[in-house]
Amino acid sequence: MPQAGNRTYFGLSAGLAAALASALLFGATTPIAKQLLNGASPLLLAGLLYVGSGVGLTLLRVVQDRGLSPTTLQRSDWPWLAAATASGGVLAP
Repeated sequence: MPQAGNRTYFGLSAGLAAALASALLFGATTPIAKQLLNGASPLLLAGLLYVGSGVGLTLLRVVQDRGLSPTTLQRSDWPWLAAATASGGVLAP
């Protein structure tokens, strides 16, 4: 039986299950969006995907808000954030 904080879904840890589900959903959005927005520029399509992600995560945060204090970025996190932003937001589109 899983302990509190060690949730599992389909035999996977909660973090791994969430990462796989988000990768699957993100991968599925591009072909669907191309069909829905035929003729849209790649930059517009990327922007809409990021806006949709932001809105969805904001709604999730509002629904799941448990009064937890927000975490802050540590100095060692900034290079990782910059690399993720550059690779996903600049190089990918």
